[in-house]
Amino acid sequence: MKVISCVTAVDEEAVALAADLLPQFTFSGTAQQLQARVAEYEAGGVTELVYQPAGPDLAGELARVMEAVGGSVS
Repeated sequence: MKVISCVTAVDEEAVALAADLLPQFTFSGTAQQLQARVAEYEAGGVTELVYQPAGPDLAGELARVMEAVGGSVS
């Protein structure tokens, strides 16, 4: 598969402006950061997270996220 991308100055500016907001709208980071977010959600009463893996290796992606957050599939 050939991937072609072009990042423009407008794209770079948008990312720079929104970089601090990304953690509010995404579930990404190091394993420790994800574990901390899960703990915050649990403390707030969240009992279930829904995650949509993406990419060519869905099972592997799901396994890596589960390993990172220390959860189990039920």
